[in-house]
Amino acid sequence: MSATFDVTILCNTIIPFSVFYDIISRGNLIFEANSLEVIDNWDYDNQIYLAINTNSETVAKYILNDKIVMLGGMLNHAHQCGLIIEKATESIFSMSFWISTKELAFLSDDYVTSKNLGIYEYIVNTIIQLHDYYSIYLCAIGVETCFEYSESIELTIKNSRNVNCWIMSNKQNNVEAYDFSISEKSGLKILSRSRM
Repeated sequence: MSATFDVTILCNTIIPFSVFYDIISRGNLIFEANSLEVIDNWDYDNQIYLAINTNSETVAKYILNDKIVMLGGMLNHAHQCGLIIEKATESIFSMSFWISTKELAFLSDDYVTSKNLGIYEYIVNTIIQLHDYYSIYLCAIGVETCFEYSESIELTIKNSRNVNCWIMSNKQNNVEAYDFSISEKSGLKILSRSRM
């Protein structure tokens, strides 16, 4: 099995699937959903399958009731991908998009490079557009990320692994850079690990 390129967003509002579909189509990509599952936990207890066209309100009810929702599919009819939405806390939701890097080797780099810079820039610009409307708290981008959420952004960054880029409000002043370079764009702080 190949590695996955992961984008995890923490926000105060559930971002509907329709927004996800719009982001994909604006990138001139085609997403074809092939499964929609709901589970209680990562042991897959009480797994149920929903119709692909289940409306956003029904999906949101599952998430609000502490269920994990997983949308699986293919990108451009060739690349396995998916979206996982769950509660991180009572007031913060986690939305994780993943895509298999099989046949997309440029996405499997452990750094932001000249080969994958366009993808990272597209994601940063998308987060800028969605930030205020969906109260985005934090975004992590990387390969096979191990995202360890903590109420402290600094602890989240310190304890997470394989993250190449963090995006957060520039109001987060006490964030240790570790081995990331820091930049700001449109009111957001961007920490990135790059080799260019």
